[in-house]
Amino acid sequence: MDTLAKASRFHGSIFGSFCTLNAAGYCLVALSALLEKLSGGSPTPEQKDKIQGLLALGGALRSSAFRVLCPGGAISDLTTLVSGSSSGWGCANIDLFTKIQTAMMLGSYISEHIYWFGTSAPKLVKVSTPKWGMLSLYFWVAWLLVEFPLLSMKFKQLAKMERKTQPKDKDNLTVLAEKRQLLTHFVVYRLIAFLLAINSALAPMSKSILSPFTKEMIGCLDAVLSLHSAWTGRNTSAPKLKEA
Repeated sequence: MDTLAKASRFHGSIFGSFCTLNAAGYCLVALSALLEKLSGGSPTPEQKDKIQGLLALGGALRSSAFRVLCPGGAISDLTTLVSGSSSGWGCANIDLFTKIQTAMMLGSYISEHIYWFGTSAPKLVKVSTPKWGMLSLYFWVAWLLVEFPLLSMKFKQLAKMERKTQPKDKDNLTVLAEKRQLLTHFVVYRLIAFLLAINSALAPMSKSILSPFTKEMIGCLDAVLSLHSAWTGRNTSAPKLKEA
């Protein structure tokens, strides 16, 4: 019952719904790519129907995921920028980079909205949808580029916290050690996301660095890791220490 209640709360949140739909979509598209790979590139008519069906369903789920995330995500990021809330890390530079990141994501959401409206109703919303789609991607790449120095600053701030914590304060030392391990995991996660983002940015210029099959497999891994992090509450927010 506890797991069911948690699942209900998780899928009731915007980000939880996004992660679930996105992971499901990427897994189906990856399965489609795997079946095509196993067929040697020459699937039978029956196999082709399965491959195309999985691809279509996976694509629809991925599209639905962003339709869920973009409106709520844009409002949340705009609220964060207007309120000027602190990151909780106790570092002005981390606060600044977090706000820059929020602005980048807001730009991505807005661009994605325009792209969505343009593709859904091209006669009503007359925009260059490929350009807006790429602009959304560029904002995401910019977000990731800000994320790496931000993670570095969080590691440094974590080291300061560790130096200030007394050796006998084992509970807080454990919390800090777990956060350090978690930040290390997120460096790997962001590198995977960055690889995928750069590949997508280069694709229109026919300079992709990943094969279609490899891209879908890594995309599936990235989506599943994001879902796992969201489900377990793993994030890069400031550690919650107990007062002495």
